[in-house]
Amino acid sequence: MGVWVVVGLLIVIVSAVYSQRGADPPGVTEEELRREEYAVYSALINERLAQDKSKSVVICEFTTTGGADELDQRFRYIYGGISGLSRGTTNNFRRKREPLRLSGDSFNVDVKCIVMSQEEERELFGDSRGWERFYEKYPASSGLTRLSRVGFNRRMTEALVYAGNQSGGLSGLGVFYLVTKENKVWRVSGELPVWIS
Repeated sequence: MGVWVVVGLLIVIVSAVYSQRGADPPGVTEEELRREEYAVYSALINERLAQDKSKSVVICEFTTTGGADELDQRFRYIYGGISGLSRGTTNNFRRKREPLRLSGDSFNVDVKCIVMSQEEERELFGDSRGWERFYEKYPASSGLTRLSRVGFNRRMTEALVYAGNQSGGLSGLGVFYLVTKENKVWRVSGELPVWIS
């Protein structure tokens, strides 16, 4: 009986350490993590970023760490502002500092999704005519979207992701989204805007 109590305590301690440090879920491969990240991105695009299905979604090639930096600065605001968001998910999100190169072929979305390379972004936005050139090339788009990496809880049933969309020089919005998985389907279940211009 005493051995099982010790084993139980070890499980509780390991779970607590995970939730505080935000390590990636145990036993999950990098490939599985990427697949789940794209499933979260796809749910976010379908449910929030592509509300007008006639417009394409243009996404920056590399994920941004801007959302993670924002989380560091406003941790209590964000953690307290999204009902149901767990500390383990936010901590895992905060650890995801390495950018991910996005591939348009990996999204499962209901709209045309274009991934813009860094080189193209530099060419388009090299001067004050950037937005004019952008809309000449992408007239049916909803602007330019930057996504963060996705933070997950231990069971991979909860995710936190940041999306910033700019549609002009002083027209944009940055939002943290809580995305939850039920019956193997990811759905946006909460959001918190953190900037608007």
